[in-house]
Amino acid sequence: MKRNYLIGILLAALAFAGSTRLSAQENGSGNQIVYFVPDGETVYDVMNHVTWLADANLAAEGVPGTLNFRFGLPLCNADSTDDCIWADGAMSYTTAQEWVRRMNAASYLGHSDWRLPSTPFQDSGCKSKGPSHESFGFGCSAGALGFLYYTALGIPAPNTAVPIPPNTVGPFQNFQPGVYWSSSFGGGLTDSKANFSFADGAQGGTNTFNYSYVLPMIKGEIPGETKASGTGLQLSHNGLTVYDAGAQVTWPANANLAAQEPFSLKLCESLTKPTLCVADDGSMNYASAEQFVADMNTANYGAETKKQLMWELPPSDPTCPQYNCTEGNPMGKLYYTQLGLQAGTPVVPIPDDALGPFHHLQPGYYWSCEAPTIDHPCVEDSTPVPNTDAQFDFSFGNGFLSTAREPGAHFVTVYYVGCDPDQSWCQSITFPAITSTEYALSSLALSATASSGLAVTFTSMTPKVCTVSGNTATLKFPGICTIEASQAGNESFESALPIQQTFTVNHAVQTITFPGIPTQKVGAKVHLRATASSGLKVWFSAGSSQGITLSTIVPVCIVAGESADMLKVGTCAITAHQAGNDVYAPAPDVERSVGVGP
Repeated sequence: MKRNYLIGILLAALAFAGSTRLSAQENGSGNQIVYFVPDGETVYDVMNHVTWLADANLAAEGVPGTLNFRFGLPLCNADSTDDCIWADGAMSYTTAQEWVRRMNAASYLGHSDWRLPSTPFQDSGCKSKGPSHESFGFGCSAGALGFLYYTALGIPAPNTAVPIPPNTVGPFQNFQPGVYWSSSFGGGLTDSKANFSFADGAQGGTNTFNYSYVLPMIKGEIPGETKASGTGLQLSHNGLTVYDAGAQVTWPANANLAAQEPFSLKLCESLTKPTLCVADDGSMNYASAEQFVADMNTANYGAETKKQLMWELPPSDPTCPQYNCTEGNPMGKLYYTQLGLQAGTPVVPIPDDALGPFHHLQPGYYWSCEAPTIDHPCVEDSTPVPNTDAQFDFSFGNGFLSTAREPGAHFVTVYYVGCDPDQSWCQSITFPAITSTEYALSSLALSATASSGLAVTFTSMTPKVCTVSGNTATLKFPGICTIEASQAGNESFESALPIQQTFTVNHAVQTITFPGIPTQKVGAKVHLRATASSGLKVWFSAGSSQGITLSTIVPVCIVAGESADMLKVGTCAITAHQAGNDVYAPAPDVERSVGVGP
């Protein structure tokens, strides 16, 4: 029997299901739903039929001096302009695409069909809609990453998938290796603000709907504090603030104060309810960040007695390069100068935390791409234009689906569709394409096989055009018929990846039966009789050859309804027609020639 694992809400350890397999529809102990089948290096999602890397940040892994998993891409530095990967595993979207291409070229784990996880064009479950994409916000679970977060791992928004402990960095506590808001314009996107990443030292910009952390500052030092000597970081005597003597600004000593003291902000329930809110991990949208700073000033945060304090969001010089910017960028000066970090170094190293069957999962943003469904590849035009367009991303810090623009650096995980055929519990379906010409009002025998030998079930995905009963498809109406072959599995096999075949159902064919008409005399009236195999009504028209008189004004015959009048000597041509309808194609015309004598 194959192994299975039970994944419950915030389950951090793997639990063996023993020798008996549970299907994806059954409940395990403690009412925990089974979604994953891991094999150590990969994780098969039995609901969506995709296989993930178990290592959720493979690009950062490696054996010093011998092996890395950048697949030939170099490490980024402050001057990098081409595709590269930062030491913490983050990369731009275009680099992510190149990384996946190289992974496939290397046939990593024996597969050359790895792809970026997708987000559908529209997700009806999303709590809100975004300004540039149809799906945007909390609760978006139809996407591949959203399914992992909300459904399979059972994490409610806004919670951090991999909790970050209260991290100490110099005199700061609770520092997050993530993106923090600035007060400057972000460039590129409408309603965009600049930000700074304490995960890799990059400054960029993003839509103000997105969720980032907040690290306000005061220009200069808090009044009444005893000024220390030197140019380093100086913790206040009450332990609430840190003075940066080099940049001459004061920071809160708690670098994620909002997670512990949100002041007037409520806990976010969705993107827009309430509008001003803070996520459970301390991140918030830009409007909420402004309110948070206003609350800090109202509360005189950091002062022992009531003083006029001027907390504000730090600026970021838009003319700076993406990395190593310190001038006009207090957060950059803190990162590079005071904390002495190199670009690409997380301010707080993230441990190799396990979450269910995954490891190395980062509580930050991961790249995703637009596609119709989870098992579709990225749409062709999904590559963002630097500084203008945006691409989907998903945060395992709070479950927020958002967008980010190039050259933002996010983490990357990948999957391939289906499960590994080398695994004994995997099965696949062979469903040959339907290439014959098919017509409405007919039936079609269906044939497909599963590698397990189990019976295959057929389902019509287009019941208005075609229906299925057993192994027979009934073609009801002209149009596009899509039939899906599936196999649900049993105690030995997981369910197979459903396979669909799509074909065109043409209009039904009809013919006309029109008996011949004997020779008639001038003045005769002939009753016309013809039938269509469809049962639809037939109509008639008349044409004449050159009569034996010189007159061409009077025709040889005329047709009115189902009668023909013979008017003069000649040859009368009568044609039977049936134009078809929404089910039947037009019938081929049938003509009968009638000789007319004196």
